Amino acid sequence: MTQLQRGQRTPLAQIINANTFELRVTVQGNAHEYDVACFVLGDQDKVLSDDHVVFYNQRRSPDGAVEFSSSSGSGRTDARFTVNLAAVDHRVHAMVVTVTPDGGDLRGVTAGTVSVMQGAETRATFAFTGTDFTTERAIMAVQLYKRGGEWRLYVNGQGFAGGLDALVRHFGAAVAAPDAPRPVPAPAPTPAPTAPSVSLTKVTLNKQGDAARISLTKGAPQPVHVNLNWTQGRTRGIFGGSGASDLDLGCMLELEDGSKGVMQALGGNLGRKGTHPYIYVDKDDRSGHASDGENLYVEQPGLIRRVLIFAFIYEGTANFRDVSAHMTLRDTAGNEVKLNLDNPSGMARFCAVALLERQGDQLIVRKEEQYFRDHEDCDRHYRFGFNWRPGSK
Repeated sequence: MTQLQRGQRTPLAQIINANTFELRVTVQGNAHEYDVACFVLGDQDKVLSDDHVVFYNQRRSPDGAVEFSSSSGSGRTDARFTVNLAAVDHRVHAMVVTVTPDGGDLRGVTAGTVSVMQGAETRATFAFTGTDFTTERAIMAVQLYKRGGEWRLYVNGQGFAGGLDALVRHFGAAVAAPDAPRPVPAPAPTPAPTAPSVSLTKVTLNKQGDAARISLTKGAPQPVHVNLNWTQGRTRGIFGGSGASDLDLGCMLELEDGSKGVMQALGGNLGRKGTHPYIYVDKDDRSGHASDGENLYVEQPGLIRRVLIFAFIYEGTANFRDVSAHMTLRDTAGNEVKLNLDNPSGMARFCAVALLERQGDQLIVRKEEQYFRDHEDCDRHYRFGFNWRPGSK
């Protein structure tokens, strides 16, 4: 096995003797996860199109020459690019593999390795750690490039000051534009004083960890209604899609009797109305245009131990930067809790929005806004302990 050094250039034929091989990238560090991508470049070192960025949400290059797979968790990412040189489009001159932490910079990397593999055999490796960098937020790790009809490997190892969006622009792809700022509404006129009747609470949770309390009347079910709504992004680029954004509302639940479950459209388990577990999703808005978004009902909050409300992007966009998502929770007494998803992170498609916990005769609603790669990643964080398998709808 060859130990590669930063700046080294080597004919690929000296490392492998086949057209098909793998570039494996493993990263361990203090970031929640690391985004690994391969930019497939043509002339002028620019991507041929937005479809020529291969990563977890776009797993195959248009010519099929580069395919992506990955796993992640507990600050570790293991990504693999399967490369078939015989299938590479004649316009392709180079492929650059990059690594970007989801938040922070590269100094938090404790161990990083790029390996060239043929079958199960590791033929060459390049190692890097956070001590190699200062404030850089991305690394152009290795590059495959063609010279004189021969493929060569260049160990770049170069830090990049900007994050993932800056890399995308550097290589000529489009980045999703943020939504236009929402206009600030004019203050409502002060209502005429009325005689007090029932004390109602209307609260907006602005920061992660902010919480509100809702009183649970003993002996009465007092249902809770959770609504998720969003707006359509104007421009998406490679990390978005086309058409309406389809966000799914769901929950992971644990009841006082010890039973657990997941209610969501994915897999078809929308929950049950009027019977155990008394939690259900009313519909799946796949159009992205329903005025009332998606709704989840907790019919008997007095039975719960905890319910994690989540939002999941099924299709139409690749991250929460493209939509202005917001959640509202109401009970039958008129109490209302609102929160916005206003701190989207990286390319995450899954957001743990709020945690509902029963404490005596009160329901605690806490803003989480924690972003994850997928359901399983979120489950590991909150320790529900579910067994996951691929689903569809």
